[in-house]
Amino acid sequence: RLVKNTELAEKLSVLHEQKTLMIASLNADTSPLISYAPFVEKEGAFYIFISYLAEHTPNLIERPQASVMLTADESTTANLFVRGRVRYEVECTVIERDDVLFDEVLVDLEQRQGKIVSLLRSLGDFYLIRLEPQVGSLVVGAGAAYRFKPGQMDFEQVRGR
Repeated sequence: RLVKNTELAEKLSVLHEQKTLMIASLNADTSPLISYAPFVEKEGAFYIFISYLAEHTPNLIERPQASVMLTADESTTANLFVRGRVRYEVECTVIERDDVLFDEVLVDLEQRQGKIVSLLRSLGDFYLIRLEPQVGSLVVGAGAAYRFKPGQMDFEQVRGR
């Protein structure tokens, strides 16, 4: 079991190398909205810096539960029906501009995503949002789906609903 958990943790780590994540949020009328954002990961949480003008931003602020997904690159996937991916149920929190964490995360975000972050920082409509994973679901192949608690890396294979 330890060997399997280590192998799965390595596959999970590769997925976390992606620079963007997909976000599923809920509109005010409870209809779903799918979007994406560049992110940085810090201490087990994802951070996104997004404009309030984007549809998903008020969704994440007003209805702070969402799902995010990281996927393996299509060009490296032999069978797209079982593309490697991880999905997290997340709780969303706005990090205020006067919070010490705001500056720390934006420095990390700029290192990861480039100088554009400095420009975006000067725009008042951008919000830094922490996406705190609560539970994860990892798919690494056909019949190889696992649930796990983020930070614990103890994977439990999914055996149907």
